[in-house]
Amino acid sequence: MKPTVLQRVLPPLFFLLSGAVALYVLCFAAHPDGSRTLVWAEVWQLAILAVIAGGLTVSLLRRAASRFWWEVILNATIFLGVWFLFLLLGVSLGTAIALSSGLTLVYVFYRTVWTHDIFYLLGAIGVAINFAMWLPGKVLLIGLVAFTIYDMVAGAPGGPIHKLVAMLTQYSLVPGMIIPKNLKGFTENLQQAIKGEAIFLGAGDLILPLSLVAGAALKGWQPAVFVALGAVLGAAWLGFGTDLRPRPALPPLAIGAGIPFLFFSIF
Repeated sequence: MKPTVLQRVLPPLFFLLSGAVALYVLCFAAHPDGSRTLVWAEVWQLAILAVIAGGLTVSLLRRAASRFWWEVILNATIFLGVWFLFLLLGVSLGTAIALSSGLTLVYVFYRTVWTHDIFYLLGAIGVAINFAMWLPGKVLLIGLVAFTIYDMVAGAPGGPIHKLVAMLTQYSLVPGMIIPKNLKGFTENLQQAIKGEAIFLGAGDLILPLSLVAGAALKGWQPAVFVALGAVLGAAWLGFGTDLRPRPALPPLAIGAGIPFLFFSIF
């Protein structure tokens, strides 16, 4: 079955929105209490990396981890990403805790496609900015290339990534963005979306290219705009697929964001 118009439009729209937020946060956002925000940001950068490292460790040591642990790992990572994003926006610590906790509770107890996508989109932006602020541009680019090669092998039907996603969806967990076939699909719960004709864009497919946008934004808004537009074009290319079969999404996204990022890194 061919993707609908909405399923062709939403992937580039996700990158357009997330790229714009990352650019605003890093280039234009006011930080009324910058020193305090930076201290807490550094603490939660460590927390984000620790949770991700813990999740990878669990996935390696427990090949069939329970639904509980997978949900804790995914929700904690996205929660910290949302918290980090609010801190960078200059929100006070208490307000950031309240907003992040509120979004998490809404997601946990009201599992619809729209609450899921908002939660994951904000969290992915925070995690991507975290990577860009901690890692040099060369490391971000090398990491993107390495994960793209891995995605081309492991993300194909029957590959490790495909099997992992299949296992998680059996738990009604979707580690990424859900793209329904129509606007009514945003009101569906996750089980309905998984069993229906929704398609998925993995969190890593969003975070890795977006980290290049954030890395470029640290150098200025002009490079960030070109890298973001490259990611948008890569996402638009995904919409030219002729069916809804799972396939690696990272290659066109990596090309779209990586080429302008490499250009501005050299020149």
